[in-house]
Amino acid sequence: MLALDIHEELTMFVEAGLSPMQAIQSATINVAKTFWKDKDFGTVEPGKIADIIFVEGNPLKDVWATQNVKSALMAGKPIDIGFNPNYRNPIPSPEPWRNIPRQIEVAPRTLPQGKKSTVVSIKATAGRVAPWHKVALDGKELETKFVNSTELKATIPGQAIKQAGTYSVNVVSPRESGGSSTSAPLIVTFTK
Repeated sequence: MLALDIHEELTMFVEAGLSPMQAIQSATINVAKTFWKDKDFGTVEPGKIADIIFVEGNPLKDVWATQNVKSALMAGKPIDIGFNPNYRNPIPSPEPWRNIPRQIEVAPRTLPQGKKSTVVSIKATAGRVAPWHKVALDGKELETKFVNSTELKATIPGQAIKQAGTYSVNVVSPRESGGSSTSAPLIVTFTK
């Protein structure tokens, strides 16, 4: 999804008045300059680190041609450009906050201290959740089910809430970018 977003963004830049070259530079050298890494990244030159894609078409005439990737080199070696669901980007995201909801709510908000498992709903009130997100109770990941872009369901084992008190619930990203939402309280009450 992110890769398609970049192609769409380049197209929008051109539609907004940038030349195709300026749009491409916004995704390459300008990013390197923003992070003060243009000495090593951002252009294809001797001594710089560069991964290269080969496209069909001329992106300087039609910037959307950047999506027509026919082959690619990473670290000087050809790579498989086919979809691979197990691929993990080795470079952490510089913006992990984009990958997690900022605020969440838990329902129900209170549970009795227990011996049985309970399913709770975690709703993103600011931001979105993704299928790879996990719910954590006091820092321990729970069995989590993705419902939609604003809701996760998590199973809280009875042994995890044996003691009455306030527990901290977060949505966490186990991906390279990491990150955690702000905490939402779960109150565990005494049983009668």
